[in-house]
Amino acid sequence: MSPDQPVFEGDILIVDDNIDNLKVLTTVLKNRGYKTRQVTSGARALEVVQKKAPDLILLDVQMPELNGFDVCSRLKASPDTREIPIIFITAQSTTESKVQGFSVGGCDYITKPLQVDEVLARVGHQLEIRRLTQGINRRNRQLEQILNALPLPYVITMTDGRVYDANHLALDLFGVGRQELPRVISEEFYVHPEERTAMVKEILSRGRIRDRELQMRSRKGREFWALISASLFELDEETGIFVGINDITERKELEMALETKAMTDPLTGIYNRRAFIEKSESRFKMARRHSLSLAVLLFDIDHFKKINDTWGHEVGDLALRHFT
Repeated sequence: MSPDQPVFEGDILIVDDNIDNLKVLTTVLKNRGYKTRQVTSGARALEVVQKKAPDLILLDVQMPELNGFDVCSRLKASPDTREIPIIFITAQSTTESKVQGFSVGGCDYITKPLQVDEVLARVGHQLEIRRLTQGINRRNRQLEQILNALPLPYVITMTDGRVYDANHLALDLFGVGRQELPRVISEEFYVHPEERTAMVKEILSRGRIRDRELQMRSRKGREFWALISASLFELDEETGIFVGINDITERKELEMALETKAMTDPLTGIYNRRAFIEKSESRFKMARRHSLSLAVLLFDIDHFKKINDTWGHEVGDLALRHFT
């Protein structure tokens, strides 16, 4: 790129009630390749900005009716225009004037009489910052679009538990509004917070984990089973964790129901023979390991056959369920 060409062909709005100053600035900036627009009052500047926001505003401080500080304050008060950089142009170079300009949101000062090289340097610097900022904002929007397009809830957290970002599926799952994210600590969503501590330790050691089953909960108190996969990555010179969350509550409840059915008697709900053998083996091992005593109790219902013979097997089943 030629040194005579602008780094960023920005749209510059020049606001000055002095026609000569407008002409000088317009000529200087156009010769450098910038696009320019000109207005002669603060009120007109506000109207023009609302119709089409420029990339930079060169704003004269001393204007009748609405001075530059007032215009800047109004622009910075609106979310639609607060990010537009504003360079004040003034004949006043006092510390008080500069402090006031920065306090209302100005980003730089150019003092009169204007020096061409200084004007181009300060304008180029602010437009380059604007270009970089727009690029960062664009990448952030793209990242948000990618996250929201993913078919599963995803959360980006820091290792200390701060939540950096989340897609809309994760926000819905945990019952959190996007505006709340800066105040959210991820531990509150774990039924057993110590499990997250252990998980983070493992991720830091291995770089990732896959298909880890954990119990989680939403802001409204709903508890659910989640299948977690997570990976480390660098984010703003910090270590972040990209966490994928799959709600497997329905599957887990089905697994638990099938396991219960396989291990219990369908009539009484107590452990069946298979479960008794498995449980007793583990208890015997634990008793040997810790030198503990172990007891087995055997119950029998006297004369139970008479109940079945007299009242029938349905009543006998009721009696068994009542006893157990």
